[in-house]
Amino acid sequence: MMKKIVYIGLLISCIFIAASCSDKDDEITPKDISNITTEALPGKIHLKWDIPDDSNILYVKVTYFDHWTQETHVKLISTFSDGIIIDELLNKFGDYTFEIQPISSTETEGKVQTISATCQPRPAEYKAIDRELITLTPDMVTCLFADPSEGKIEDMLDDNLSTYFHTNWHDEMEMPHYIDIELKNPIRGFQLAYSTRDRTNTSHPAEIKIYASNDPDNFGTEVFSQNSGLPTGASADYTSQALTLSDECKYIRFSVERSSDNSKFFTIAELKIYKSIMSIYDPEKE
Repeated sequence: MMKKIVYIGLLISCIFIAASCSDKDDEITPKDISNITTEALPGKIHLKWDIPDDSNILYVKVTYFDHWTQETHVKLISTFSDGIIIDELLNKFGDYTFEIQPISSTETEGKVQTISATCQPRPAEYKAIDRELITLTPDMVTCLFADPSEGKIEDMLDDNLSTYFHTNWHDEMEMPHYIDIELKNPIRGFQLAYSTRDRTNTSHPAEIKIYASNDPDNFGTEVFSQNSGLPTGASADYTSQALTLSDECKYIRFSVERSSDNSKFFTIAELKIYKSIMSIYDPEKE
């Protein structure tokens, strides 16, 4: 009886060993990736590599230690990509070391390759901590689409909700219609606010875009847009989020892309600009 138990035990062991060998035979060892390079960017490092032809790589694993958070991070990158940008880095910590490893379709780990790089300094960030109203005067505001009888600029700058500004409804002029503002002094951040006319659903703004520029002939930089949730009630107030710019601007364009009743004009009762009071945050100096 004892001999039978021993034989059965040996048989089971042989089966496990055979299964283990079979599993190893089924493993696919991934090919090595090549030409690993780095590109230093502000607060970022761009890692790139070449995936071999007829690759049996399922994904690439990138592991690195973040000196700022004191944590080890792991990124998994599809073979449809030939690299990754690692962000939220700081130049003051010097070199970051990256371990790059291919993983096959059987989750078999390949050769680990190591590369180190230092990012460019991360630029200081400006954050709005308060605001102050900029007094707008008619000489600072223009509109090429103003209605000849109801498009008086002063009527949207008078703090009176019973008066209003109307773009041209006498002649059909395709939307968008926009209002341009020239500031006396450049600003780095602002909020735009307006009040609707004192009538319900009377061509109120329904989709807006805001642009900022230092060139009155070129408003190519859109800094904000909103196409839903704008007020459609009478004498309703709207204020955009605080908009922080990458550079100072002196010109602002308020563009209405669509009105609430889909007419080819819009109305507002008041228009205001708030200058953001900015705080500078420099992570490289903390």
